[in-house]
Amino acid sequence: MINILIIARETKLIKELTARFIHSGLNCSVAIDAEQALKQVKDRSPDTILADINNAVDIRQVMDIPSRIGMTKNPLVMLIVSETMLDNVANSTGLADFIIKPCDINELFTRVQRLVKRIKGADSKKVIKRGNLVIDTASCDVFLGGMVG
Repeated sequence: MINILIIARETKLIKELTARFIHSGLNCSVAIDAEQALKQVKDRSPDTILADINNAVDIRQVMDIPSRIGMTKNPLVMLIVSETMLDNVANSTGLADFIIKPCDINELFTRVQRLVKRIKGADSKKVIKRGNLVIDTASCDVFLGGMVG
């Protein structure tokens, strides 16, 4: 089962996200800051982390979590307050996706679901070959005659 860690302070957002994720069959844990998140990551080894970020300090603290514990494959999704915060996350190696707030909760849920599917697919490492068509389900790459499509 896929485990998601939500880092957020906003109670309404936490309730809505956990309800949707649990309803779709995912395990959820919640942390209200980077310190709690670090403990949750050590205890529960989440497959992905969703972080609601309100300032540059929060970004740096959350971005440090994967490197502090050697977490290499866990995708991180961030909700950020404004486009001005993009510079803080643009070159982040652990960041899989970001959304600028306010955002549509359905879009956020869809993006996290896509990451979850990639995680599940990466575990199976399945490659489908038909003639000169190759589909790598782990990386979501499609090749036709050796060319990326």
